[in-house]
Amino acid sequence: MPRNASWWYWDNGGDQGTWRTQSSGGTGWDVGQGPFGYGESYLQTTVSYGPSASSKYITTYFRRTFTVADPSIY
Repeated sequence: MPRNASWWYWDNGGDQGTWRTQSSGGTGWDVGQGPFGYGESYLQTTVSYGPSASSKYITTYFRRTFTVADPSIY
């Protein structure tokens, strides 16, 4: 994946619902360009870490569609 690829991401905590079966990010998902994170100047998309520094979300989810030319080699 290119460093600045676009991804759907979920950084709001809580239930992601049926995200594994959707063709896009789904309701509540945002779209941003990589690199992702927080606290660094080189980031293209800053994700939320939660309501406060002492109560951080443990996970941020990312989704991207891609094509594998020959899946049988994996």
